[in-house]
Amino acid sequence: MNFENVSACVGKLYTAALLQIISGVFIILAAIFGSAAIASGVTALLSGSVVSAAGTAFSGILAALLGIAIFVISIIVIILQLTGLHKASGEDPMFRYAFIASIAGLALSFLYSIISIIPGLEFFTAVLNFVISACSSAVLICSVLGIRNAAQTDGRTVGTSLAAPIIVIQCIVFVLTRIGQYITVFSLIGSVLSLVVYIIYFVFLTRAKNNI
Repeated sequence: MNFENVSACVGKLYTAALLQIISGVFIILAAIFGSAAIASGVTALLSGSVVSAAGTAFSGILAALLGIAIFVISIIVIILQLTGLHKASGEDPMFRYAFIASIAGLALSFLYSIISIIPGLEFFTAVLNFVISACSSAVLICSVLGIRNAAQTDGRTVGTSLAAPIIVIQCIVFVLTRIGQYITVFSLIGSVLSLVVYIIYFVFLTRAKNNI
């Protein structure tokens, strides 16, 4: 096994995960500024206030800029994940499976964006949504297993104990998300657990980055 390829993969996955955290912060800020723009806009219409109108414009511009930043980050994250997994795909089968699942998820997401706007295809969109979610879970699980296998092969087991909790919680999240489409409370629980698994995953990548 070429550990340089695995190390490069881990580094890119770590950077992608860090960027996703930043993107999450930007999403929250965009929502705040977007809401502020709407509130200021309503106030400006009702009162004719120039200050409120200026506040609307400022908040709107910030929300738009954050939206652009979020889009750019999402593209960078995809590139980092694909190039990282591809680089390590020859070192362990799990990295190859993760890479294939990533490609499949992207292709199906593009197909979903087209089919979802066509009336009468609700069943197919539901099936696609299920498969896309399965691909996303497969990418996470296979990436974790690939990193764990590489670490254990080299006798570096620091942090690999987190692999099992990540896999178990992610499987639970996947099931709860599916049930959550019909029962809201399960969707809320799934969202909380999704945040938990991501935090553990980031810690896992941090430790792997420092030990592989």
